[in-house]
This record gives sequence, structure tokens and C-alpha cells, in this order.
Amino acid sequence: MLMQTPGLEPGYREVAIMVNAEVGVVGKVSSEDRGDNIATLEDPNTKVRDARVVVQKALVIDVGVVTTTEEDSKTVGFQETEGVPVTFVLNTENSLKLAFAQSFAVKVRLALREVGDDGQIPAEGQK
Repeated sequence: MLMQTPGLEPGYREVAIMVNAEVGVVGKVSSEDRGDNIATLEDPNTKVRDARVVVQKALVIDVGVVTTTEEDSKTVGFQETEGVPVTFVLNTENSLKLAFAQSFAVKVRLALREVGDDGQIPAEGQK
């Protein structure tokens, strides 16, 4: 029998991603913060890169501890990087967008929002 996650509303999911220490928000992000998840995608044919906002105003519910991980770099092979797991509460659609970005983007970044920033990023800056 499946149990509902305590405190999670129907239709929402907890999704965690590693936020790379180089991004600069590590140490600044905390529970209840909101941020935009930005993915850098690369066209496999042209190698042209484009950054897109994949999720806006994502609610942070948990921040883990800094962890060293191995990352596969296309130019230098595997290299160690430091990151911190950040857990968000997202609706199903945004959970899928973030999972796709995490799987296929060159890099996924978290851009923190100021408290009370409710603005929308124009459609041409999203995908």
C-alpha cells in the first residue's frame, strides 16, 4: 500500500538536484527560499548552447550538506566537483521539466529570487 508523503499536497512531488558549488548560491540557499532553475542546453548538431528557464519560483524545502561528486566533463573526462543537494516541491509538470533538464542539459543552475519577487520571466526566456 502506498502512503502519502507527510505535508505534500496531492499533485506535487519532492525533487532534488545537486547545485554545483561554483554557482555561488551554496551557503546562501535555505528552506522556504524560491528560485528559478536554469538549464543550459546544447544543440547536438550545431553545438550551439542556449540557457532556458525550465522552472520558475521553485520552492526549496531542504538543503543538504556539501558533497564531493564525480562529474563527466566532455573535455577532460571525470572530474571532482562540490555540490549540495537541494530539494524542491514542484507540481508534476515542473517535476518532469526539471528531471529532463537534469538528465539532458549541459548544466542546471539555481538562481535565487529575492523574498517577495513574484515576477514572471518572459516566454522567450523559457522552454
